[in-house]
Amino acid sequence: MDKVSGELHKLKIDKSMRPQHRPRSTKGVVIGLLVVVVAALIAFIAFRQPGVAATVTVVRPRLETASRSAVLVATGYVIPHHKIQVGSKIMGRVAWIGVEKGEHVRAGQLVVRLEDREYRAQHDQARAAFETAQARLNELEQGSRPEEIDRARSDMERAAAQLRTEEAQFRRIEGLVREGVSAAQALDEARGRLDGARANVASLTKTYELARKGPREEQIASGRSEVERARAAMEYAR
Repeated sequence: MDKVSGELHKLKIDKSMRPQHRPRSTKGVVIGLLVVVVAALIAFIAFRQPGVAATVTVVRPRLETASRSAVLVATGYVIPHHKIQVGSKIMGRVAWIGVEKGEHVRAGQLVVRLEDREYRAQHDQARAAFETAQARLNELEQGSRPEEIDRARSDMERAAAQLRTEEAQFRRIEGLVREGVSAAQALDEARGRLDGARANVASLTKTYELARKGPREEQIASGRSEVERARAAMEYAR
């Protein structure tokens, strides 16, 4: 035990071997300035070229003793401050794209075109319906043509002549049945033909009167409403 204590007392620190303080080198200051420059450069890229990948390498300046390799490498993507979503009111397959990512666009510029074959077909169909409704309205507003009135009068007169024939035929068969020459069934058939001829004359007479008077105001108003409906459908398809 005494031997160990003696050995411990022999241990001591040689103060002459203590490292001496050297003045601080300017290398730390230079590196700090370079870091600030790198940060400023990244910020400049973020504002000038959004969405572009940036890689910055900082190299320690050459010292008197030897050259040094890179001490700082920064790699990443610059994210824009604002993002605008572009969309269309209708669904469809994209047929053409006129811009690239990162390009500047102006108001009203065409950037994307969708396939429109089906929409064009719907528009053509709606336009045809509009033209048909417009033609019908023009016909109602102009009224019956003289040729139509003449044809209606001819049909009425032909039906009246047929009625006179059926009346004469009915009276003849009626006399034969009364004399017992013809059967009662023949009289019933003649009466049926006579009733049909009378109904035909009544119908054609009304047609002739309507042709003379022309369409009613209600029909014209209905035709105008149909034209407006067809016009709205065409505009919507467009």
